[in-house]
Order: sequence, then C-alpha cells, then structure tokens
Amino acid sequence: MLIKGLIIHRFRGIREGTVSDFGKLNLFVGPNNSGKTSILEMLYLGGLSRAQCTLVSEDLSPSAYGATMLTLQDFLGYDPVARLGQRHGYATPTTPETVSLNQDRIEVNVVDERADLALPKFHIARMSPFKESDVPSAMMATLGKPNRTEDTDLIVPPELVPRYIAEHYGSEKRSLEEHHDPEERSRWHFLWDSKWVYRWDREEPTDLLSVWVEEYSGPTVGHVLFSDFHTVNAHFKSSVANNWYRSIPGWEDDIARSLRTVFPEVEEAEVTIRDTADGKAKTGYIEFPDKVPLEVDQFGDGFRHAFKILACLRALAASASTEDPGILLWEEPELFAHPATLSRLLKEVVNIVSDSPIQVFVSTQSLDVIAWLANYLESEDARKAENATTYILDLVSGVLKVKRLVGRGIGSWLRLVGDPRMVGQDEMESPLLRFISGRKQITMAAAAIYVFAEGATERAVGKILYRRELLSHKATPSPTDWGPFFGPGTEGFHNMMQQIAGIDIRTCGRALLIFDQETRKKPSDAARDIGHRLGIDFAPMPTVKFDNLFEYLTENCHVVLHVSNAKTPDIDGLDFDGYLLQLLQSHVKAKIARRILNERIAPLAQDLIENAEIGFSDLMKQKGYPWTHSKSWLYAYVTALQRRKSHAYFAEEIVKRAPEEELRKVFAPLIAAWNALCEGIP
Repeated sequence: MLIKGLIIHRFRGIREGTVSDFGKLNLFVGPNNSGKTSILEMLYLGGLSRAQCTLVSEDLSPSAYGATMLTLQDFLGYDPVARLGQRHGYATPTTPETVSLNQDRIEVNVVDERADLALPKFHIARMSPFKESDVPSAMMATLGKPNRTEDTDLIVPPELVPRYIAEHYGSEKRSLEEHHDPEERSRWHFLWDSKWVYRWDREEPTDLLSVWVEEYSGPTVGHVLFSDFHTVNAHFKSSVANNWYRSIPGWEDDIARSLRTVFPEVEEAEVTIRDTADGKAKTGYIEFPDKVPLEVDQFGDGFRHAFKILACLRALAASASTEDPGILLWEEPELFAHPATLSRLLKEVVNIVSDSPIQVFVSTQSLDVIAWLANYLESEDARKAENATTYILDLVSGVLKVKRLVGRGIGSWLRLVGDPRMVGQDEMESPLLRFISGRKQITMAAAAIYVFAEGATERAVGKILYRRELLSHKATPSPTDWGPFFGPGTEGFHNMMQQIAGIDIRTCGRALLIFDQETRKKPSDAARDIGHRLGIDFAPMPTVKFDNLFEYLTENCHVVLHVSNAKTPDIDGLDFDGYLLQLLQSHVKAKIARRILNERIAPLAQDLIENAEIGFSDLMKQKGYPWTHSKSWLYAYVTALQRRKSHAYFAEEIVKRAPEEELRKVFAPLIAAWNALCEGIP
C-alpha cells in the first residue's frame, strides 16, 4: 500500500490544493494554520471509511453507487466522529444538520438557501437497518471500492465533482467515469457536515461539500493509528488492549525493548499492561527488580508520550500486512520530549516501520524534528533516503501552497534558507536560527557561489577549472569541492528542477545554474522553460557576448543560467558533454590522449583515438545502435582509452590535461558566467 497524493476541495481551512508524491515517511512543516493537521485528518477519515453502504439518488444517473462510510472505531477503539469533534471543541458526536434518519435509510439534503445553492438529494442504504447512533458516521461517504479483490471500476457522478478537481483530475490524471489500472487507483471522499467544510466564497453547489481524492496503489489502508495530544494523555481501552495482548505474541517484550532504546535508564525494567487503578481501562506498568511496579502515568509526560506511541506502534506493526496495511498519523512528536530523547524516539519509530507495511505522516513545529530527519537521511544511502519526503506548507486565501523536498532536500533547505517552519514574511524570524547561524550566513552570502548543475559531468569539469584557476578564487564554490548539493540520486533535469524549486533559488544570494539546451531551438527557449519552472524571469546577460548566458538580478540575488549548447557530430541535441567532445576532436586531441595515457602506451594514442572516432562508430552503425546523445561518443573515447571509469571521471581527466588556451576557448561562456557572479567580491 502507498497513498500517493491528495487533491483537496474545501476541507476545513483549505479551499483547494494538491499534495502529491507521498513517500513511505512524510513530514509536514509550516506555520500555524497552514494545513498540516487538516491533511492528517483527511487521511484519518479516508482510512476509516470502510463500512459498506450504497449511495442512492433518483436525481443522478446511474442512481446507485457502491460506497463506504465511516467505521465506528479506529485502531485505538475511538469513535472517529467523536475523536475529531473532541479535537475541535465538540463535546459529543453531533448529527450533521444535513443528515436525518428515515426508517431504514439515512437521508442527506445539502442546501444553502442564502446562496441559492443545492445538491441533488440522496440517501445512504445498507443491508442492516441503521440506528440513531449510526447517524453521525454518515457525515461522509466514499466512492471507490476499498479491496483489490473487488471490481476496480470507479464511477463518480459529475454533479458531485467540484470544478477544481474536475480540471485537475480530468486533464492531468484520468477520466472521472472509470479507472481500470489495479495498481494505481483513487478513492473519492465526500463530506457534507458543514462543520468541516470551507464556507467562504461559495459559487457552485459542490462548494457545499468537502471533497478530496486520495490516490493510492495496492490495497487501501486497513489500520489507522492517529497519535496526538489527546491519545497521549489517555489510557488504553480495555477491549483494545486485551485484543492486542491475546493476538500479538510478545507484545509487552517488544514495548520493553523499544522503551529501553529510548530511555537507557530503564534497561533493567520489564513492561506489563494491566488495569488502571479504577479498573476502567488499561495502562502500562514499569517493573524494576525488587521494586514496586509503577504506572507509566507516575513518570514524566515525555516518558508517557514515548511509551504510548511505542506501545501502539508495536501493535500496529504486528497487525498490519501487505494485504491490510497500516498508516501512522503522528502530530507533534516533540510533545514533552527532551531533544536527546526525541532523537532516540524518532530513530526507534523509523526502525519499527522500515520493514513494515506502514506509511507514516508526521506534522511538526519542532526544529529538532526537522534537523534530526535531515541528519538521519544524510546517514542513509541515497535510495533509502528517497523514501522520505518533506512538505513545507502554507495557506494563502485558502489555497494550499506546497514545497516538496525529496530525501536529503530538507538538509539542503536548512543550509541554504534556514528554518522551513517559516514562510512568507516570517521566513527570517526564527530567533533560534538567527542566533546560532546568522553570522555565518552573512559571511557565506558575501563570498559563496552556489552551483546547481544538471549532471555529474558539469560538476566534475567545474571542479577542475576552479583548481586550475580558470575560474576566479574570489568566490568559494558551495557545496565544498563542487559535490552534488542535493546528494546522489538527484541528477537529471526534472529532479533538479523539483529540488531547486523546493528551496527557492532567490534565497541563495549568488547562484550558478548549468543546464543543457538539448533539442530546444534556441538557448533562450531553454532559459524561458527553466525560468517558468522556477518562477523567475531570466534575461540575456547584457555584459557578455555569449547567447547562452542569462541572469536574474535583484538587490539581494544574482542568478546566472548557463545553457550548455555545444554542437556535437551526428547528434541533434546540444549539451555540456559536447564541450568535452570539442576538446577531444580538436587539433590537440592527440596531446590530451597522450597525457591521459602513461608513457608506456602513449605512442598508441593516435591509434586509440581513431578507434574511438571510426572503429566504434562503425561498429555501432553495423549493429543498428543509434548514437542518440553525446555520451555515446564520450563512452567511445572512455572505452578506447581503456579508462574503465565513469564519463564524469573521464571528464576530469580531460580537463586536467587539456592545454589552458583550449580550455579558455571551449569553456569561455562558463568562465564568463563565473566572473559575472564574482563581481563585487573583494
């Protein structure tokens, strides 16, 4: 199971918005009232809409739709309607004004007479008769069948589809009427209790509804664990704890092992689950050798919070399966936690879910949580780190704004921009961040050029040009030694566009972007495309003669875009690798080859070069393999000169050994771009 994204219409404070490409671990950050909790609540309600029913309306065609409505209990045994109501100040589950019980069915009538808006009347039916206690759960219904074993056709009545979702989903995703791919599916959640619907600026009948589309692959969520302030302070329901105790072998031992990892001081203690003092619920007891057992509630709030999330998560991990996966919704994991304890708790939670069919969504206001995640991801391999995604959220007039950072991107954001909890006018107002890093940021902004390159070859060449001092040493390239700023695995045009857009390039002070022209007709076409994706307007640089250099210049920001447009033989695309081919195919190619080879085989340089240019190209043509891009030529040289290394490593060797005058000629645009960024640095 993997929930892949949400398309949202009018849920609580969100009028409209889209959050896409969820990973296994997802972190939501942003200021108050930015939509973090709303997203958790949508996932909570969507995961609990599993009770089979039918939505029927004589005003719709067809008139009946297979649907689901809310179950009466979540993973912790709470009524979801009462649970959310408690979070927002509603003491008991209340019957929505739009819903009424009529004999064996629940009727829904959604009308706003003041705005002269109304939806078609419909009712909800099921095999067993409804009771009055069932009515609050009819606050919403879901279209789309939750189990993969059933037919996957999805039919949504157009009368209930808001314009925003129709435009987004219909044009960019798939038709509204049906969807046949069993691996990628959608569930449409319709909620008509006005307490949860964004109420301002209603223009059409569907504005009376909260609607969100949940895109997912595999089976839908079967176990929903929502951990927040209320559950941390509550005991276990006896029926739930007893069920876990009976069905999960070694549950108490698992809790104890996790608890000892987070709190080394309880290394010798055992954990048991027993009745509370009043016998109405269950709680944990910590038993040290030869001492009276203590209730968890007699420890500090931080200990109780950690115990509760670990106990519940251990139960969830044991209960979830690939056929019936789970979801952890964790609000403010920093509650009551000392930073060192929090670090150990977060690591233990990640370890528990890493091999389990559990998807995790976390909302936080804590810089400690964000910094821990950044450090953790940088200690993992790139592929594993890509399973984590950070979303920086903001709400502007009800429109959800999202910046998505994949894997190590959150660490890059912290280094470049600062506190990701701050957006808009508050971006520079984190007192902690200003105190600990303000002086360093001022120094770096004055002397650093941030380099964002489409691939490894660009960085390899830039590093050597800098070492050979063809690029001025007035500025210090960042990151150190021209490494990949966003970490391994983030190369390529689309990946880099996504990452740079996530950090907002305008916050970098001085930045150099190196991207290929490829098949675009002119460098200006590439500049226009790249600028559009990044939200800035590049203009041709007026101080240079090169038509492939563009800049974005403000009082606080100078960004130069180098569009690599080197021409290469037999290939339509224009790219950075072409500059290396120009060196290898110039009058100094034999000299470069001899310098790359050692003295013993240097006399063979000319023959090897000819093999690359004639022998390999003829062989490729005979086999019918097209030479589609510059790397085909470059790897011919790599093979002919027997380097047995990557093309990026080979690029370093070429630039190390090419005559300086040739480098100045071939890389003149790049040198000019660098010099322009160095202007004003003492």
